[in-house]
Amino acid sequence: MLRKHLYSFLFLLTGLSAAAQNESVATLKARLESAKDPAKVIQLLGVLADSTQKSDVQALRPLAQQALRLAGGNLSDTLKARTYLIAGKALAQMVSYDSAAMFLDRSLALLDPSRQAAETAEANHWKGFAKANQREFAAASEHYYQAVEIWERIGRRRALAETYNQLSDMHAMQEDYEKSIHYAQQAIAQFESMDAPELLADALNNLSYVHVLKGDYAGALQYATEALQIWERIAPDGLQVARTSNSRGNAHKFLGNYEEALLDFERCRSIAEKLGFVRGVIAGTANKGHVLLMQKKYAEALPYTLRAIELMKESGDTRNLWENYMHLSNIYAGMGDYPNAHRYQQLHQEEKEREYEQKIAALQGGLAEKYEAGQRAATIAIQKERIEKQRNFQRLLWGVAGLLLLTSVLIYMSLRSRQKANRLLEAANEQLAKKNRENELLLREIHHRVKNNLQTISSLLNLQSAGIEDAAALAAVQESRNRVRSMSLIHQKLYQGEQLASVEMKDYFETMGQAMLQSFGAAGEQIALKVDMPTIDLDVDTAIPIGLIVNELMTNSLKYAFPEHRGGAIEISLRAEDEHTLALRIADNGVGGNSEGGSEWRESSTGFGGKLVKLLAQQLGARMEQSETGGYTTILRFPNPAKAA
Repeated sequence: MLRKHLYSFLFLLTGLSAAAQNESVATLKARLESAKDPAKVIQLLGVLADSTQKSDVQALRPLAQQALRLAGGNLSDTLKARTYLIAGKALAQMVSYDSAAMFLDRSLALLDPSRQAAETAEANHWKGFAKANQREFAAASEHYYQAVEIWERIGRRRALAETYNQLSDMHAMQEDYEKSIHYAQQAIAQFESMDAPELLADALNNLSYVHVLKGDYAGALQYATEALQIWERIAPDGLQVARTSNSRGNAHKFLGNYEEALLDFERCRSIAEKLGFVRGVIAGTANKGHVLLMQKKYAEALPYTLRAIELMKESGDTRNLWENYMHLSNIYAGMGDYPNAHRYQQLHQEEKEREYEQKIAALQGGLAEKYEAGQRAATIAIQKERIEKQRNFQRLLWGVAGLLLLTSVLIYMSLRSRQKANRLLEAANEQLAKKNRENELLLREIHHRVKNNLQTISSLLNLQSAGIEDAAALAAVQESRNRVRSMSLIHQKLYQGEQLASVEMKDYFETMGQAMLQSFGAAGEQIALKVDMPTIDLDVDTAIPIGLIVNELMTNSLKYAFPEHRGGAIEISLRAEDEHTLALRIADNGVGGNSEGGSEWRESSTGFGGKLVKLLAQQLGARMEQSETGGYTTILRFPNPAKAA
């Protein structure tokens, strides 16, 4: 069964210039050629760059070069900072992130935040954009939040909303979908209150992208369609149409609307190629390959995926290289080329591990930098406070004499001592909170890695099964794959959930059950799954054996309870029978254990499935009951771990 993997490029190209852009590009170029004053030339360059990026990204290159030539002349620091800002923005949009970051750093070094607040915020915004696309999320967050603080202080609502949009994109890259949706909704709320249809469309498209990542494909299709309707009305041939077509194509792709998805991805690729925007070409090309892979058209998918990987390496935009290695592995496996399939599976795993190493390193480095910056800021604040108190104390000496002076000194010293103790306590609490947040994220990463490693084992078992012709051996490999997947799903729920130490079992059973039905193909389509139970959280040591037991019993029902594609239902429930006991019930309404083709094993069976269930039941301290009335029912009663002493 083909696993769904997402290849969604969100190429945000918002401009933050406050200058009106009603003039045509041709008019702006004519004015630029006739301008003599350096300040006027730089102003026109900035407006022209903001106008040009909407229609021709590659045309930004000569504008960036002109800005840098001006920076080499005899200019004030303010004008030099603006030229570096123009060049940095342009290079960021041309996917030259290292160069962009270098010139934006030069701009920030020359800007005075107190006198040039808007330029400082804009430079921080684009530095955050460059760092986010290089997956240096700690540095990106720092620059984005500096921009947000300035936009809020100076009342620039439009620019604030655009930075919210980029924060949404960054959190989506980190799979923090709730934060991503939060910032996208904040951006939409700002844009809806002002006449900015192009920015509203950007935010809607961003929200579509996040819903695709979450797996809400119907919602993603709705948001992308709304955004595309806006762009088709105001800029039908622009780059944003390509970008939004890519988002809608992803929604169609995972809804199974393959022909509609291919049309959207080709539209994205064609427009981006005409405009010279490499990232859009990569997105359309890679997504076409993915759709053809999902349709099992392996020979057709191969050239698109190979070309997408080639473009990623050439441009240095490797944010989804790992995913396309995985697609290429599946394509070669489908074509029977197992050596290449294994080779690209290894490249996929190496690239994914490298990405997580970078994420952890960025997190640790970012925390250290923030702690040191906080210490420096605290030292400066304490010094200022001491100076101010010394001045007040001197004034008090002049006006007070004798006993009043002594009393005032004692009061002052006592207050100072208490404040110092409070500051030390607050600093200790803050350090502890930071450490807890860091440990939580690292624990999530551990669960994520365990899940990825188990999925790799599942993929290798899937590749192995493609070459097995013996039916019994093939069934054994597939059952092993299902067992691995049930454990993988536990770790996925742990790192995605609010609680890192427990799993919500109803959602887990629904997700695992549907995956198992799909793995049985046409036979599984005839079976209904019912999960009738309240919300129950279990620790990981209890959830894993429970998941394996349910996996074995469902497999047994799917294989033997519904012969000749007979329809039926499987019911799973987990409830508290009393304060100290939980009861797990798995039942089917199939042919029953005594019928021909009935259940594979009994409590006394020596089969592997029966042995595994009995061993896991012993591990839980469970009592097992089985009934063959109206099908086959198994009930296990075991101590509630939440009530254990």
